[in-house]
Amino acid sequence: MSFVVDFFRSRQQDGKLFDRPFAAAQAEVILAGGMPSGSLSL
Repeated sequence: MSFVVDFFRSRQQDGKLFDRPFAAAQAEVILAGGMPSGSLSL
C-alpha cells in the first residue's frame, strides 16, 4: 500500500493530468455514442 501512496504523491504535480484525454473530434464521437478511432490521446 505504501508504494501506491508514494506513486500517486509523486505524480500529483504533473501538469499532464489536467490535459484533455480526447481531441475535440473524438469527444464528439463519444458523445454521439460511438467509439473514436486513432490514438486516444492528443
